[in-house]
Amino acid sequence: MVQAGTEEAHAGGKKAIGHLFLTSWSDAARAGIDGLLHVAPSSPSLLPPDQRATFRRGIHNTRFMFQWFEYVNYASPEIDSLATLMVRHHIEHDGTLATFEAMAWGDSERITSTPDLSYAATSLVRNWREFTLTQGWTKTDYDSARAVWPKVLQFEKLLYDRGVLVTVGTDANNPWTPPGASYARELELLVAAGIPPLEVIRLATHNGAEALGILDRVGTIAEGKRADLVLLDADPVADIGNTRRVEMVFANGHVVRASSGGQAAQ
Repeated sequence: MVQAGTEEAHAGGKKAIGHLFLTSWSDAARAGIDGLLHVAPSSPSLLPPDQRATFRRGIHNTRFMFQWFEYVNYASPEIDSLATLMVRHHIEHDGTLATFEAMAWGDSERITSTPDLSYAATSLVRNWREFTLTQGWTKTDYDSARAVWPKVLQFEKLLYDRGVLVTVGTDANNPWTPPGASYARELELLVAAGIPPLEVIRLATHNGAEALGILDRVGTIAEGKRADLVLLDADPVADIGNTRRVEMVFANGHVVRASSGGQAAQ
């Protein structure tokens, strides 16, 4: 089905992007998929053979996406082959770490009461208090998810180190993933994974444009490209959190937002 969907997308001149489970990322790469979403592959076939049945038996709610990390071996031939295939087939990867962090800490006030929620519609936040991606989780489920979080970040860093085209996205409007603010958090999480801040900025600009096939128009500052720019009032290389300190926004050379201290440019 993944291969058929990919072929149909390509026949229509579109890219095929997948959020997969039982179809492994490796099989999807061989089928010609263009992009893979989320940091959790979840496929049993990417685990060592002697761990697959145990993983399957343990699936009972959405925590399976974190349980996968309890069994994965990053030195295994399965993961080595996966990374090789993703690079060979030029498959982009958007980890949406912010959404998974919101799941792992979904019982914590740092997620459910963060000031970042002010960027989400009131109706959305109200809905998130009634429905979440961790419906039915116990305290043990949350504790177990948090315990493997370092391995979650390690996986994103592994893909980056192997040369996979990593991009930046959040799955915003999922529970506890407010638009805008969650993007800034995604940048922070990529740095927490061990990717240098300047490289993270490149993932968010150059790589995003490359994945969308519009690098000839946007994604870098160069003569002839659209002047889509964000001006910050502090250095994001010194602290990636400074990407939140937006002084001015330009779209195609025109100011669309200026802070109270910023002056409109012509």
